[in-house]
This record gives sequence, C-alpha cells and structure tokens, in this order.
Amino acid sequence: MKKAEDFKFESLAFTEKVRSVNSYHEERWFTSSYSTLNARFTIEGGGLSEEAKKTLRILLFSSIENLTAFSVSEYDKWFYDLAKRIIDKFPNLSFGHTQKLINILMKYHFVYYYSDLDKDWKKRHFWLVPFFDRFYAPIDRKVLKNLTEKYSMHFAPSKFSWTKWQWNEKDLYEEIQSYVQKLAEKAEIYHGNRLFFEMKELWKNPSDEPTQQKGNFRKGKIVEKAKGKDCIKIFSEKVVEEINQGCGAFELNVTSGYFSIAVAGAKRNKNVVCFVNNENVLSISKHAHFEKSIFDKPPFDSLKRRTRPPQGLQLRKENLGLYPYNVEYDLEEDREVIFQLCQKACDNFRPL
Repeated sequence: MKKAEDFKFESLAFTEKVRSVNSYHEERWFTSSYSTLNARFTIEGGGLSEEAKKTLRILLFSSIENLTAFSVSEYDKWFYDLAKRIIDKFPNLSFGHTQKLINILMKYHFVYYYSDLDKDWKKRHFWLVPFFDRFYAPIDRKVLKNLTEKYSMHFAPSKFSWTKWQWNEKDLYEEIQSYVQKLAEKAEIYHGNRLFFEMKELWKNPSDEPTQQKGNFRKGKIVEKAKGKDCIKIFSEKVVEEINQGCGAFELNVTSGYFSIAVAGAKRNKNVVCFVNNENVLSISKHAHFEKSIFDKPPFDSLKRRTRPPQGLQLRKENLGLYPYNVEYDLEEDREVIFQLCQKACDNFRPL
C-alpha cells in the first residue's frame, strides 16, 4: 500500500481502540491522554485538580495551534519549550509525564487526520502534514519493554519507571527517539515515520503475547495489595491501570454501590463492567457486545452466571437490560480470569 493508505489503515484501527479520538473534542482528547499517565498512582497528591487540568488543557491545545508559527525544523524546539513550560507550571508532573501527554495528543492529531473522520477539520489542519515525520513516539513501560525484548535496546531497570523521569533525563528520551527513528527508517514498510512504527510495533503487549500481562497480573503486586475490605476497589483500580497501558481510554468510576471501569470522559453509556461492593458479582454492559456462549468456553466457563444484575447496581426495571452478562467470582481463585474478561469487555465496548 501507499504511505497515506498505510497511515489510514493503522489510524482507523487506533480510533477503533481509543474511541475518544473518533471526533475532534479538546476536553475528551485531553481526558483520554491524561488518563494514560495513571495519575492517581504516579502523580504526587493523586493527580492534578480539575482547575489545574483545565489550565493544562488550554496550554496544550493553544500551543499545538501555535505550532503554525514554527518551521518543521523547529519542531524539537517547540516540543522541549512546551515540556519545560508544563513542568515549571505544574511541578507535580515529571518530564516522563509531560513527554507522554504531549506525544499522545500529537498522535491523536496524526490518526484523526488520516482516519478521514472530518474532512473540514482535515483541510484546516493540512499544515500539520509536514510535521508528521517529526512527531515523537509516546514512551511508556510497554514501549520500553518492546524495545528491550524485540529490538535489543538496553535500559537500567530503574529507567522503566518512565513517570519518574526528570528534566535531566531528557538525554535518555532523545536516545530512545533516535533509536526508534533508525528502526523506522530501516524497513521501507514503516515509511521512516517513528509514530507509525510505534503504532505497528511498539503499541502492543510485550513479546506479542496478550497473556504476558496476565502472568504479571496474577503474581505481582496486585495479588499482594488486593486484600482486606477494600480488595474489590483495589483490584478494579489495578485492572484499569493494566488495561490503560498505552491506551488510556478507561477510568475507575466510584459510587456508593459499585466500582466500574468506564470510558474516560464519556457522558453516558460509559460503564463497561461493574464490581458490586457487597457481593462478588461482576456485571458487564450490553455495549461490550458479548455472545452468551463466551461463558461456555475456557477460561470463562469457570465463572457462575446469574440471570439478573445484582441489587447493588440499583437499576430501574426498564434498565435491567443494560447489563445482560452477570457472573459470580472468587477474587482469589478467579483473579486472572476476571482480568481477561474485563480486558475483553473493554476491547469490545462500543457505546452509543
């Protein structure tokens, strides 16, 4: 395929996965990109206030529009100047946070342009095209692991904590971007574009094994922490954190009756799955579009099905159909299976 066709194919696949990018909406795009920082766990104080996030959003989008005043050769200067301004204004954000936030938003502009979802927007933003080959790959733990396992780039174990990178570690960031650029130029199929290379090769589970995260999920810190009266909440928090690696499309929604994995920034039909507080019951939205036969095959056949949602969801009678898939589970025995089920529900979720 030609370059533009390749970019369009990969971009459409991305917008299917990250549904908040299927229309241009600054607040939704910002919320989605901010959620990839796992702010609750990685930013001091549990993340920025709503007022601070609004200020940051305005700064980001105004700076992106101001890119028209720069030449293509000045893109690096624009990027680092913006990163420094953000760090100075929001001391709780590290350079690692900042590079990913900017790069995810630029990635959204790239995929939205090539997805052809808004012809008028595309015409108005034609000026962005010369910059596309200068865009950086967003760096996170998944990208670093893929670079290590698939492309023999070596990192000190401490450097995998990308959210802790400070300004003086931008040399490492530049080294990584240079390495990715060389990989993108090595094979013609990547068209010398590192963002396209990232989408095809690095925005995947390490080792191309969807089950790899499951092993870590079962044996790692999640098992240790998910104990006691808050175990369901902690478990659901960690599920969101794992699913959001590289995607950032989901968030934890907390109510008095349940914890749910929800589409980040959505106003309605946003809950994908709900963990009820007082019962070990998981309810899955109809918008996950499961076939009931999914529970007849391993590993999901180990879960006991219910015909109706639990009372803890507090649904009106006319809304019972919103959650047609309800299963009982044992958090100790079925932890890995529930994680897989949540991941599959998020992958399939298509809200109205």
